[in-house]
Amino acid sequence: MPGIGVYQVPIRKNLGLVEELEVITYGEPGQRVFNISATSRHGTGIVWLEKEQLFDISNSLSRATDIIGDVVDPNVGEDDDLGDSDDDDSWDEDTVEFKAWIIEMGYDDDRKLFRFAAGGTPPDADLSEMPDEADFNRVSFMFSHHQAVQMSRQGMEIVRAGRPLCVYCGEPLNADSDHLCPRRNGHNPEEARELRLP
Repeated sequence: MPGIGVYQVPIRKNLGLVEELEVITYGEPGQRVFNISATSRHGTGIVWLEKEQLFDISNSLSRATDIIGDVVDPNVGEDDDLGDSDDDDSWDEDTVEFKAWIIEMGYDDDRKLFRFAAGGTPPDADLSEMPDEADFNRVSFMFSHHQAVQMSRQGMEIVRAGRPLCVYCGEPLNADSDHLCPRRNGHNPEEARELRLP
């Protein structure tokens, strides 16, 4: 008799305008893990990231805040938190947590707010097969110019505190082992073929 599969309904949260937003890292260089944690009155979103994703997010926010210029206050009313209704079924869970597969960011010029949206799989998910985007947990939220500046700085400081990157291939360098750089010594099969003499 075949077993009965358990289908877990994806969690989708729109946190609206968040009150707390921070970048967090745990572990020693080479073993570190990273996440963005956002909290509003609707709940909390925890998005786990790769180091490269954190760098891209931080760098994009740094460039965007530089282009926008001086810090501006959000153009929203006191009662407008921009989140989904608390009566929505998706609010049954206080916290949504996942490893990011897709990330989107934007800027609402009318409200003077940044928007972050991401989707992915639970940290303990079986990834033996490529996940279906329809099954992703998702979270979205808005944050202020000031929060964007702080998030960018936090992210960049965390990235710089890790292992240095190889100037040739961009891969992290480990202090306790030799670095096999594909651009310098032919360990990349494609480049090795190009270097082979007739």
